Amino acid sequence: MSSNRPGLDIKLWNVRIRYSLHLLLTLFVFLYAGSTFAALAAEPADTSKRSATPTKQLASYYELIYQIRVVSRKAGSKSSIGSGFQVSADGLIITNFHVVAGAVNSPDSHRIEYFDQTGSSGELTLLDFDVVNDLALLRHPSPQARHFEVDTGAVEKGAMIYALGNPHDLGVTLKQGAFNGFVEHSYDQQILFSGSLNPGMSGGPSLLANGRVVGVNVATAGSDLSFLVPAGAVARLIDANRQLASSGYAADIAAQLLAWQQGRFDDLLQRDWPKVDFADWVALGELRNDMQCWGRSNEDEDEITVIGVSKGCDAANRLYLGDDFSSGHIHYSFSVQQAVEMSALRFHRTRSLSMYPDNGGDDTRLTNLDCQSEFLQIDSGEQGRVQASLCTRAYVEMPGLFDVLLLATQRQDTQLYTAHFALAGVSREIADAFTRKFLTSLGWQ
Repeated sequence: MSSNRPGLDIKLWNVRIRYSLHLLLTLFVFLYAGSTFAALAAEPADTSKRSATPTKQLASYYELIYQIRVVSRKAGSKSSIGSGFQVSADGLIITNFHVVAGAVNSPDSHRIEYFDQTGSSGELTLLDFDVVNDLALLRHPSPQARHFEVDTGAVEKGAMIYALGNPHDLGVTLKQGAFNGFVEHSYDQQILFSGSLNPGMSGGPSLLANGRVVGVNVATAGSDLSFLVPAGAVARLIDANRQLASSGYAADIAAQLLAWQQGRFDDLLQRDWPKVDFADWVALGELRNDMQCWGRSNEDEDEITVIGVSKGCDAANRLYLGDDFSSGHIHYSFSVQQAVEMSALRFHRTRSLSMYPDNGGDDTRLTNLDCQSEFLQIDSGEQGRVQASLCTRAYVEMPGLFDVLLLATQRQDTQLYTAHFALAGVSREIADAFTRKFLTSLGWQ
């Protein structure tokens, strides 16, 4: 085992985390005739307008929208665009982290610019970011007189809110929908918004009828099902009053990710993990409310040679770190395979198991997988032997972070039981503690 990793081995199992929320950021390379993500800046509501409809009241805010552009210094053209909005008189601007991630990950080759509704443009300064809540804080060199007020107060379920942004660079658009409280299966708070957000609206504000910001547009699952970052996270980022150095962006991302994971796993490891019956074996149920499990079986299919039962569980939250690279995943799964009219020898010879991480990242971001394997003796008999394999890989620019994958198997006559987990972006200590609890929580035979 290398000095970079925790310890056991793995052979490579198919780790497919089903959860996928599409980020609203649309990355437009120079071959595509881009789209404009404009941000919204607004002034406090004028009580004299109470008799006007909310959409008419909010129409005056369209002109305050900024387009946030990440520009390639060498190409001299935008490589991605999104929305942002002003939240202070001295020019603080909020957008999504994923909108400006290109400049965060490559500050020497990219810069961040604004483009407003008057046609003016200029460079923005990146002050701070929150990768967990997908937020970034910028500063405008010549701010407008008006700005949004952030409202962290409670919002009643069913209240109408209004999302503003510039989908596909077609012009500023207002989308109306209901505030439905917070997403139930999520570790961090996200607002469930029954409005149809579209690519290009990332980083734009979502408002009450009085023009105050209660959320930031961040993602959509389609069909009038969208997600917003709550205003409380915006207020915390502003109140932190930090200005990060570009030379330390990777270290800042690592520190935020580690702190988030520590609290998340401290709570998880202290819980009693529910066990459920699983095809004459034992599996784990939903460990916490932010995790959901799904299962299937092929036993009703015709002419099968192996009966297969499987169960997969995933945590809702994963963090965007860059193009084709994310972190924060928790996945665990179980399967039982039973031979039908096949000898035990043939059955086990034809079983092939593999796994691989699905959070992306290339060799500039992650080291190669380092795998080791050993047998665990569950009881004194040969039938009780469990083969446990663990693979780990380290984050190149983020010391202390690892992806960890485990596969444990037990073979009995014409049955094969497998238990698997994959964790993305955890510390060595978290990996060790989770591995021990996972292996000792199962009903090995």
